[in-house]
Amino acid sequence: MGSLQDQLLKAGLIDEDKLAKAEQEKQQRRQQRKQAGGGPGKKKAWKKTTGKAGRKKAGAKKHQHDSDLAAAYKAKLAAEKRDKEFQKQKKVAEQEARRLRNLQLDKIVENKLLNDEQAELPRYFNYMGKVRRILVNQEQLDAINAGKLGIAVLRSRPVLLDLETHQMFKDLAPDLIPDMGGDEPSGEDWDDQYKGFEVPDDLRW
Repeated sequence: MGSLQDQLLKAGLIDEDKLAKAEQEKQQRRQQRKQAGGGPGKKKAWKKTTGKAGRKKAGAKKHQHDSDLAAAYKAKLAAEKRDKEFQKQKKVAEQEARRLRNLQLDKIVENKLLNDEQAELPRYFNYMGKVRRILVNQEQLDAINAGKLGIAVLRSRPVLLDLETHQMFKDLAPDLIPDMGGDEPSGEDWDDQYKGFEVPDDLRW
């Protein structure tokens, strides 16, 4: 017995029968709590187990989130790579198409060029938004203005052609046919109209 219980017995406040009965009831309550699983130790263990499960679940969610981000980034890189490869193939295909077309145009104008290496008269025309020129002689200039000769551009070089060859060239490559802009003006008006325009060196004869 504890000291408190001894003092109560000596004072006559309790007797041994009541004390034994109290001890028995106390033991029964302990046994009931133990059977019901409500003891402090059990409760603490349950909380600890629940905490581990929660942390494990949160970790799994974070891992899934990171995996989703990695997958999205990988897909983005793959899409960019495919687009880059597509653009590269497209550029190569366009260059090859231009090369083959130029070979066809070479055959069309073979032995048909009317350019005069001794010509000194400029005939201006509009091409790709810029004013360009070809040097011709007086007879050719008159024929161009009368619509009896045509001009085309092959590999950035203006060429003078008869109408039949010019039409064949135009059918294959209409984008290489310049805008002649009507008849050539004469006199001082000509210089005023094209004043300030520079002719590229690669178009000089």
